[in-house]
Amino acid sequence: MRLLPLVAALLLFVRTLADTVRTFPAPSPPLARFVYSPDTDSIFVAGTNVLMELRTSDLSTAARVETGPRLDSPACHASGCSSADGNASRTLTDNVNKALVLDRSTGVVVACGSLFQGSCQKFSAGDLSSGGEWLSQPVAANDAESSTFAFIGPQRYNRWGHGDVLYVGTTFTHAGDYRHDVPALSSRNLNDLSFAEYSFSKQSLLRIDVKYRDRFLVDYVFGFNSTEHVYFVVVQKKSHVAGDEEKGYITRLARACITDPNFDTYAEVTIQCGDNADHVAKAATIFDPNVEPNSSAGEPVLFAAFSSRDESDSSPSLVCSYPLSKIERLFEENIHHCFNGSMTSRNLDYVSGPILEGKCPDNGRDRAGNIVDFCYVGIKLSGRHPIQGFPFWQSDDHVLTLDASGYSGKVVIIAGTQGGRVILAEATDEEKVAEPFRSLETRSPVLQVRKNLNYSLECL
Repeated sequence: MRLLPLVAALLLFVRTLADTVRTFPAPSPPLARFVYSPDTDSIFVAGTNVLMELRTSDLSTAARVETGPRLDSPACHASGCSSADGNASRTLTDNVNKALVLDRSTGVVVACGSLFQGSCQKFSAGDLSSGGEWLSQPVAANDAESSTFAFIGPQRYNRWGHGDVLYVGTTFTHAGDYRHDVPALSSRNLNDLSFAEYSFSKQSLLRIDVKYRDRFLVDYVFGFNSTEHVYFVVVQKKSHVAGDEEKGYITRLARACITDPNFDTYAEVTIQCGDNADHVAKAATIFDPNVEPNSSAGEPVLFAAFSSRDESDSSPSLVCSYPLSKIERLFEENIHHCFNGSMTSRNLDYVSGPILEGKCPDNGRDRAGNIVDFCYVGIKLSGRHPIQGFPFWQSDDHVLTLDASGYSGKVVIIAGTQGGRVILAEATDEEKVAEPFRSLETRSPVLQVRKNLNYSLECL
């Protein structure tokens, strides 16, 4: 989701579903996102040129560091300007935060911004004021508008090297000649953010083909991992062909196996909410009742809010739910259509490194027979059959952010809106419309809502 311009943001800390502890105006640079650390019982908040640590007890500032502005030029490499950059002129440039993650295993906060080709800084969660370490790797989008989404998840690339990596989705930008260094998707080691795998035969990245990447721009809305896969919710044009812009945009769910160090198992399937095909995902969240003691047992569910891309469109936002078992079943069915001969093309011309030149196996020598696990064959395809959701809740105030929490054995959706409201509604079964039961009023668009591990709710 693209960062909205704000004169000021508003931060609230809500200890329960009913009580607001404190509200206060944020600094004049817009805040973008935050993460909660249960180990330090603090909230790390990132925005333009700033990273702050707040105490959860009263939201007072425990530490604050300036992450910008800095002298920079999009013509320079992430490591800095050199003679190879033609003596590029550097100017004082804002650092717009693009990603903020917490690595609890090492107690490190990683903040990525638009400076230095989308480089990141590592900070100690226990000592933010000691300053951060710049990592000279181009990771995020290097402008203020383009999207980046990052999350920490598992990789199982070999039997002896299990561990976590940083999964990143980054929109291609036209700011400078080094943007070809930044793939659309990648997995990166958490030490220096270099690619988790990078050899002649294995590269843990996926690129939009150079013929299309200048105009076929992909927005990364959300990402998460399941047991065997990583997923990204993305918004892109319906067609990658020049001149087809009038066809509009579509939301897709992209996935790859966590055992795949080369992203050969990458696949996309369209995801829809209701009957309005022109609405696209603006926010999403994953809810896993198995890790929340206040929830009944069940399976993980993806929730997504869809709205018109046209901000002047007054049609309501729609929220749909997608059980993970349904998502996995639809992916498997779409992949089977390629491998059983129902499809002839993988329909993924805009992604580099096609399998079998983008064709599905034929009935002859390419036929692989019965495949038990698609995580061990090359896929790279776009499925024909969408994952359809029924809107169980709608809001006339456009939803910008979502989270979900277990509460008294129920699932509660927390939505932040363009109009500055935080709305709570019970998530219901499909074909049944939910009614909001709580609304908190703020004065600015709500860019992020998140619960912490104590089942508080935090809103930005």
